[in-house]
Amino acid sequence: MSESDVLNDYNNVENVLSMRNSFSAEDELLSFIKNINDILILVSEDRKIIAASDSANKLMGIQSGNYSELTIDRFFPPMYINMMFTRHGNNAGTAVQPMSFAMTGKHGQNTQIEVCFNWHKLSGRDVLVLSCRDISLYSAIIDDLTEREDQYRTLFHNTPLGLIHIDSDCYIKDCNDAFLSIFGFTKLDVFNVCLSEDSPINFYREFINAAIDSVCGTSSTHESDFTTPDGRMIWVRVTFSPVSSDSNVFLGAIGIVEDITEAKSAQSEIAFMSSHDILTGLYNRASCEDTLRMIDKLELFPLSVIYADLNGLKLANDAFGHEEGDRLLKSAARIMTNNVRSSDLVYRYGGDEFIIVLRGADMKIALQKAESITQSCLGWKEECFVLPSMAMGCAAKTTPGQPVAELMKDAEDNMYANKLQMGKANRSRILGVIEGKLRALSGGAVGRRCDRIMAWGEWAARNMEIMCSSEYLLLLCRYHDIGLLVSPEELDIIQRDPIEADKAYPLQHIAIGYRIARSVTEISSIADAILTHHEWWAAEGQTSAQDSDSDIPYAARLVHIIDTVEAMASLPAPAPSWDEIFRSVKACAGRQFDPRLTEEFLGRVAKAPPEELIGK
Repeated sequence: MSESDVLNDYNNVENVLSMRNSFSAEDELLSFIKNINDILILVSEDRKIIAASDSANKLMGIQSGNYSELTIDRFFPPMYINMMFTRHGNNAGTAVQPMSFAMTGKHGQNTQIEVCFNWHKLSGRDVLVLSCRDISLYSAIIDDLTEREDQYRTLFHNTPLGLIHIDSDCYIKDCNDAFLSIFGFTKLDVFNVCLSEDSPINFYREFINAAIDSVCGTSSTHESDFTTPDGRMIWVRVTFSPVSSDSNVFLGAIGIVEDITEAKSAQSEIAFMSSHDILTGLYNRASCEDTLRMIDKLELFPLSVIYADLNGLKLANDAFGHEEGDRLLKSAARIMTNNVRSSDLVYRYGGDEFIIVLRGADMKIALQKAESITQSCLGWKEECFVLPSMAMGCAAKTTPGQPVAELMKDAEDNMYANKLQMGKANRSRILGVIEGKLRALSGGAVGRRCDRIMAWGEWAARNMEIMCSSEYLLLLCRYHDIGLLVSPEELDIIQRDPIEADKAYPLQHIAIGYRIARSVTEISSIADAILTHHEWWAAEGQTSAQDSDSDIPYAARLVHIIDTVEAMASLPAPAPSWDEIFRSVKACAGRQFDPRLTEEFLGRVAKAPPEELIGK
């Protein structure tokens, strides 16, 4: 059968729908169905196949008459069968429009068929009569006729790539939505615009040149940035290619446009991450070493290097958390970049080490830049616990052929020398800033409390036979609560219930103060005393007091008593009297406080009270 025969015969599908009145006996109908050339199937109300023509048997892949309880659901999609049975009793005898779907044979093969159906009476029972037609060849013909057009439309209009069609005279004949979206144009903006003439729309010159070349037979690809009418800056990759029909008729050219802005951004980010320290934004060590190798190869001269080491980073991380350490690193990076020339390169070389490469600079310029950085550190005003300061060493090339490794070694040696020389001053400055912030807490209340506790310490040094140096005791009195800088809310806890505070609450400022002291040489000697100055003499449940060889340092035991006395004296009205305070402290001897030290302290107060603290 030819394709035209299939097309001409396509509508002749209702050749058995009048059988209700055409056959007088069931056997006559079944014989007719078996021998008819059309594809006919009879189905009972319980969906079992009663009879089928030879053509239907062949299509379903079963033997004639051997239906053995086969149901039509085995071959037809359930949704269509359900719809046919829904019509049973409602519109019986009324034909419906043909339906087309894929029928599944017994062996799994699919055949595209068209079906007409209706319900009829046969020997007093309702039967579903299905008249089918194999339309596989017809579907193939239709598919073949529309395939190219569908492919073109799908490709042209649904692809995420921007597509533009220009004719042989360089007029824009069509473009898809993706193209308009990428460039920020509308269909009216571009339709029938000639790209070879002065274009009324803002295409960039390289795009227009590529379009003109394509209608002259030359393909080309390029990447470019472009500012859209709404002000967006995008990156595009554009390919223009000439297009001809199968019979070699020239049809113009197709332009393919891809928005590669994200890809370009990702490439830039990857390139940045591979060469920069993410935290500070400075160049990283790998980039520094690449630069130094290039310097050696090019033998740049003059050239200077500054090797810088950031002070206090361990203190910032350990005592105040890594967020504070990150803030310190960022501050140092900004100070350095703000104090060098645009031609100079700043690198984060290690955790707290930085390298500055000054091209075209001698030792004098390097020293000037180092001093400028130092002054900026001294004048730093941003809020932070640890102010930036750096030990720096400078070195300069003295001969054109001098290896850069030698230059780096000289700068590092000079940095360590500077660190030894200025280390104490830098640490004292850091400690001074921390102490100043501590004393300013609660409107200066912490500072005033610290002064009173130091006054008690001075009194104890004069009037008691203390078992530590007076300098050590006063240092502990001065800095024992330095951890309050991070946990200032704990001062209220201590002052609200001085006797039970350190048992009722986990006081965080103790461990914080310990870490701060461990990180600062000038107060590292009192770190253990800071950690234990709230520790009770007798552990909970312990029946006998500790002896004089307690693990709690002597100064920590004494400051514990002084700290509690001062806190009770600072309670709001009605504040306890000094006699009440001393009775409360004495009652805790052997449990909270060292009993012998408590007895000595209270006895000395009775004999020589510090009048400036407790009055007469």
